[in-house]
Amino acid sequence: MIEIERKFILRDAAVINELKARDIDVQQKEVTQIYVKITPLEEIRFREASGVFTITQKSGVGLAREENESETDAKSFKKALKNAVAAPIKKTRF
Repeated sequence: MIEIERKFILRDAAVINELKARDIDVQQKEVTQIYVKITPLEEIRFREASGVFTITQKSGVGLAREENESETDAKSFKKALKNAVAAPIKKTRF
C-alpha cells in the first residue's frame, strides 16, 4: 500500500477540548514505537498500542511511500527492544 504521511502536533488541548465540546468522540491511546532499521530508503518499526503489536516496513522517499504492516506479538516486540537503533518513542495519539 502507498501511504501519504501526514502528521499533526497538538501544542495544547484546545483542539481536543473543542471536539469534545461538540460531542465528537475523541479516543486517546498510548503508543510505544521501536525502530530496528532506519536508512534513507527503508524503515522497520515495531509498535505497541492498546495491547496490539504491529511491525511496519516503509520504503521509498518523499511524502508518498510504500508501507507494509502486519500484526506481531509481545515476544517479537520485546526482542525488537534489544535490537533497537535508538530509545523507544512514546506518544499519545488521538
